[in-house]
Amino acid sequence: MKKRKRSIIGRLLRDFTDWGWPDSGSSFEASGNGDRWPWSSQIWSPVSQQLAAAGPISTRAGWLVENSPTAASLVQVWVDALVSTGPVVRSCHPDAATRGILEKSWGEFARCPDGEGVGTLTGFLSKTVRNVVISGESFVHLIIEDRHLKLRLLQTEQVWRPYTQVRPDGNKIFSGVEVNASGKRVAYWVIAHQLDMPWAVAPLPERIGVDDLYRKALAPCAAYPGSHQ
Repeated sequence: MKKRKRSIIGRLLRDFTDWGWPDSGSSFEASGNGDRWPWSSQIWSPVSQQLAAAGPISTRAGWLVENSPTAASLVQVWVDALVSTGPVVRSCHPDAATRGILEKSWGEFARCPDGEGVGTLTGFLSKTVRNVVISGESFVHLIIEDRHLKLRLLQTEQVWRPYTQVRPDGNKIFSGVEVNASGKRVAYWVIAHQLDMPWAVAPLPERIGVDDLYRKALAPCAAYPGSHQ
């Protein structure tokens, strides 16, 4: 049986693919050029690619949760495991009267902490965790109304990803996150309203300091050096 000859185009493609790359006999399989490692399997710019992928991944995850009972149950497992019936607080103050006042104050806060005026603390934490699982992170704005602390859950896209610039004071903003010269997060730039609301417009975002905006992410820390969101 005659051995089948490789076509001229096939030889050219082989030579072009092999040029400049370790051959299949490389000591490290992951650096080889076989079919297992196509060009798309490489991450050349982790921070930029991570930021660009965040939006599509979040919207696809949201669609999956709404259309797949399995995905919805996975999200609910996270919520039940992390929130359950909600936090229970018992004061350890040595004075009994003070303990009573602190626990009463906590109870009043937990009954309706949502800045929208609906739901208990358990309900607020449940939707916060749900948002973390679907979009990868949640932002909670801490606001004061009538001398009482209220919590406002932001839509993740309200931290304005397209907003990137260098400020006159030397701080840098990228994807809505402001950092100082050392790279420490100091503020977020936030659109006032959810962009999917009928009355929503897209003005310039407002600056909210990190002390007033709590961020909870799925990962305990930035996945790559230099990544802040």
